[in-house]
Amino acid sequence: MDAGVIVLVKHKTSRTQRVPKPRVISLDAEIVRLLISIRSRQEGGELVFYNHRGTPWNRSNLSLRLQRGRKKAGIPADAKLYGLRHAFGTRAIVNGVDIKTLAELMGHTTTRVTEHYVHLAGNKAHLHAALRKLNGTVTPTSPLEPSTPPAADPSPDGRTT
Repeated sequence: MDAGVIVLVKHKTSRTQRVPKPRVISLDAEIVRLLISIRSRQEGGELVFYNHRGTPWNRSNLSLRLQRGRKKAGIPADAKLYGLRHAFGTRAIVNGVDIKTLAELMGHTTTRVTEHYVHLAGNKAHLHAALRKLNGTVTPTSPLEPSTPPAADPSPDGRTT
């Protein structure tokens, strides 16, 4: 973890792989500092999260803490951890991370799964930015959306509608 990565030998898909490969998770420097800080307040052990009996968190522990955190923060009960993952993927695409890199960051072996739930339908700002990038008209100061509403589209006969 100190190097900015976590390597999971046992993970969700390792049991279905013919030759199990470890899952490598890249971490932001701020997250590394936070996890090191949490771990330093505990007695021994290489893991970060332990329950009150000193055993590592499992799926139930995580679910309970998420439920309590949602309630304390006033977040609706239907907000799930998966939603954060989806938001991460969507934000990455909108901010220009290519699909192959995103698939690797999310632990997918191909881009197919990544494409499945990272959909940007209706995100006009992202589409406009992509067109400007394609046309070479992107500048560091160009806004994603025009500041004034566009003029009415002309009709086929040249009159405005």
